[in-house]
Amino acid sequence: MSTMIAGTDKLNEIDANVRRAWQEYHEYLHDLTGQEYTDAEPEAWELLQDELQDIEHRRAILSGAVPESIPE
Repeated sequence: MSTMIAGTDKLNEIDANVRRAWQEYHEYLHDLTGQEYTDAEPEAWELLQDELQDIEHRRAILSGAVPESIPE
């Protein structure tokens, strides 16, 4: 049973990481307007997408959908 709880804790942590990534994206752009926003948003979006992809990869590893590492 403790393995199941540990897995649930890890999934909750992953969900929290998704929320944190989105919050950081919003906070970074929050006070920007006009050209500042236009200039900053593409890079912020790319960083967010990279972070979300990493998080989803960790979720897939946890669920057993992909191996933790590539066998040599």
